[in-house]
Amino acid sequence: KHSHLFEPNSPLIIDFFGTDSKKKLTYEEFQGLMNQLENEVLHADFNALVPSGHDKVPVERITQQIISQSKAGIIPKHVLENLYQLKTTKEKHENRELDGITFTEFRALHEFLKHIHVIEKFIQVNHDQFLTKEEFRDAMKNEWE
Repeated sequence: KHSHLFEPNSPLIIDFFGTDSKKKLTYEEFQGLMNQLENEVLHADFNALVPSGHDKVPVERITQQIISQSKAGIIPKHVLENLYQLKTTKEKHENRELDGITFTEFRALHEFLKHIHVIEKFIQVNHDQFLTKEEFRDAMKNEWE
């Protein structure tokens, strides 16, 4: 389907390996490209959620996105309760718009959700026991190293 990307003279191959194919692609260069692509996708996702003329995503749009992108039954009950609490708080303050989240906060949320499978695995392996602060920090440290 996308085989044209890997042809000898494709822009991607030339960028990575040069026109003479003698340039070496380092892990750091590849990781930089992947980070740049991920950031561009996040910007596109963020901009799709931001109402016209605003610079933040409203709380209710974030909660809807998290719920719609989650696997059925995987979101812990307390997370759903907190999402519901955000919505009811907004409804209580109808005349005052709750602040949304900025792109920096959106990216941080994305990073957390991207790595949450580590915590899910730990809890499943340990038969739904509670996770201590130290265990959480160790699991996240191992995931990001």
